[in-house]
Amino acid sequence: GEKEGLLPVGPEDRRALPTFSRCIACGRCNVGEASRVVASKGAYAGVMDLVLASSRSIPDFAAAAPSFEAVDDARLAELEAICPTAVPMRAIKAFVLGKSRA
Repeated sequence: GEKEGLLPVGPEDRRALPTFSRCIACGRCNVGEASRVVASKGAYAGVMDLVLASSRSIPDFAAAAPSFEAVDDARLAELEAICPTAVPMRAIKAFVLGKSRA
């Protein structure tokens, strides 16, 4: 239940979730993120870590939310364009932020 950090997932979420696990950990989305990593003072370690963690552990979404807030949707759109497996980074961010506030 919600006490354990397990949140309800509706039909739309269930359709989207399989696309969240496309990441092959190539690291391309982390290139150029050093200034955001430094500015976040440890909250953000790069997009790749967020994508990998977000596709695996719903109970950790509240902890991941500040990291996602360190990178805006415009930057995620740029990174999606270079992602070799078309990871939907903006959709993952919206899902994580939505569930972290639930």
